[in-house]
Amino acid sequence: MHSSRADDSARSRAVAAKPRPIRPILVYDGSCGLCTRAMKWLARHTATETITFLASQELDTTEFADLGLTRDQVNTSVWWIVGDSCLSGHAAIGAALASSRSRWRYLGRLIDVVPFRLIAPSAYRLIASNRHLLPGATKSCRSGTLRADVDAGTSERL
Repeated sequence: MHSSRADDSARSRAVAAKPRPIRPILVYDGSCGLCTRAMKWLARHTATETITFLASQELDTTEFADLGLTRDQVNTSVWWIVGDSCLSGHAAIGAALASSRSRWRYLGRLIDVVPFRLIAPSAYRLIASNRHLLPGATKSCRSGTLRADVDAGTSERL
């Protein structure tokens, strides 16, 4: 559940990969406790038969390439993929919520309306960069350089 400024500033991008199904795919960092809990919550509040939730750890290099993503991109942001379009960070969360059949769809739509559209990228980055401090965090919730150290098994314990 994290994002970089470049990812947030680009609301969507076309990917030169093989055609994907129309059913939305939400790719997240499955080794992060906060991200996993957020996706479980989202699955409970959306029509799970219409969204495929994929932890990045379930994907190999070829599958990442088919989705038009890299492992590093998924370690820094959640991704919403529909057809040839990708959204990351707050836009991905907004799209997932907007697909809900519950009252949460209004929050998803609201994320893309001014002034919330102006605030949402910063709010997402703030949460993502501090996710290791939130309840349920694991060592894998660290991002950036610290995350690379965790993946290599050299970081300090939280």
